[in-house]
Amino acid sequence: MASNIFEFKVYGEYTDGEPEENVALNKPSSASSVFIDAKDGNKEYSSSLAFDGNTGSIGGKQSRWVSYRRKEHPDENVDDQWISVDLEDSYKISRIVLNWEGSGGKEYKVQISDNGEEWTDVSHVTDGKGGIVELSFDEETIARYVKMQGIEPGGQYGYSLWEFEVYGRLVNPPVDTAALSAAIEEIRSFRTDGYTSESIALYEAAITEALRVAESVLNKEDVTQEETDQAVENLQAAFESAEGKPCNNKRSPADGTYPGNRGSTKRTLRKRAATHQKAGGCIRKLSQRQRKH
Repeated sequence: MASNIFEFKVYGEYTDGEPEENVALNKPSSASSVFIDAKDGNKEYSSSLAFDGNTGSIGGKQSRWVSYRRKEHPDENVDDQWISVDLEDSYKISRIVLNWEGSGGKEYKVQISDNGEEWTDVSHVTDGKGGIVELSFDEETIARYVKMQGIEPGGQYGYSLWEFEVYGRLVNPPVDTAALSAAIEEIRSFRTDGYTSESIALYEAAITEALRVAESVLNKEDVTQEETDQAVENLQAAFESAEGKPCNNKRSPADGTYPGNRGSTKRTLRKRAATHQKAGGCIRKLSQRQRKH
């Protein structure tokens, strides 16, 4: 018997841009203590092993951080242990993943900081059972440093983390101004000597203001990527307007396009400049007769 479906709907939330990465991967870290296994060649279970992206072994040694343990320190209070990471920049944190080994934290806090000294609680787990724990943050959570502050381990073997992952995006991502710098340089290097004064005036009228704005954007201290990209587009559009019309009404008999304007919508600024100098574009060169006079 055949089956029928009236509707098949999928609901979700659109996310723009590249997927978030583990911004704690291979970043500088520290811990209140490190377990050294005397029975295994004095193997050190250092904090960096929780940020190396490895949940297996390296050279036959497990890649995880382990704190002091009650087993080796029965007469000491070794429950108050921590591990932290320096993200080396401020990030808007969306989630934190703690991949506990069998000896997980029963009670612990996740804290954040801007300076690595003053800490703010963003999560408090009181019934931890080990395994993979994912903590998500809907509210704005911005920090450079992230710490797991242990309060009570799950047993006598201390705190043990395979991986400590932090996901988020840069608060102030670096702005790429290379394209804008290159576009300005292309315009600046375009030579108008050898062209008629009328053509030079036409070119300057089309490009001067756009060039001024582009340079002001390039020198702006708090410029955004959107402003930079828009300045490049405006500069390209201004340059195109200078060659947008033919210098005369003659069409090329080969393909019906104007001389110097063939395929103009896909030319780079460099190619456009070469087109102007080689074929004239809308900027008319001085004739030999005009040069003599």
